[in-house]
Amino acid sequence: MNDKARREHAVKTKDGFNPLYFQEPTAPESERVDKEEKRLINRVRPERVRIFANEFLESLTLVRWQTIFIVWLPVIGFFYYLSFKNFDLSLSAYMANFFLGLLTWTLAEYLIHRFPFHLKPKSKWARKVVYSAHGNHHDDPFDPLRGVMPIVPAAIYIGILYGLFFLIIPSQFLHAFFASFLIGYLLYDGIHYYTHHARPKTKLGKYLKRIHLIHHVHDGVMFGISSPLWDLVFGTYHKRGYRPPKEF
Repeated sequence: MNDKARREHAVKTKDGFNPLYFQEPTAPESERVDKEEKRLINRVRPERVRIFANEFLESLTLVRWQTIFIVWLPVIGFFYYLSFKNFDLSLSAYMANFFLGLLTWTLAEYLIHRFPFHLKPKSKWARKVVYSAHGNHHDDPFDPLRGVMPIVPAAIYIGILYGLFFLIIPSQFLHAFFASFLIGYLLYDGIHYYTHHARPKTKLGKYLKRIHLIHHVHDGVMFGISSPLWDLVFGTYHKRGYRPPKEF
């Protein structure tokens, strides 16, 4: 790479985000929708978006879907171990914490996806943050190495949430609850990857894929990925008048 090409490459990657996600469409809405539907149906991919100029930081944004299970299943097991070791909970208490943890995850998933991930800030710095966290996925939804949350940002989010739950949940229930919460996270990330990279055969699989692809056409609806529950509760389930193609 000559000096000129190296400088151009540095400028291209220094910004840290591709601005397409933040650009207002210039074509009529019907044309934008038609173009996005075709892109999703045909699984069209652009050149992979580069987020960081630094090679090490860039490598942290890429992860295979299997990795999240390799990393987080032992963590889930550890939290259950702490619960079994330190507290004599009944089976009914474990069951209650299991379902409460899953339910709480679906709410966290909805709120995180709807608000910080779909924030449309004005400042360039804030746009870089939002684009790095989620906007790049809307520009390139079929990237196999960006279909699940990378380990480092996931660990940061999980650490913050654990601290929050530590403050509000009684200690005897905390570990069982949080282990179940993390199971919800793994289900979410696995389902998200599945909706983009698999060809579902079951009615449930086809439904989950359909509602998520609708979100990619109209990103103001269908924020739930593992469950449509909170979209129904908060009124973001439907895009009025929209009929998705049967290929979804």
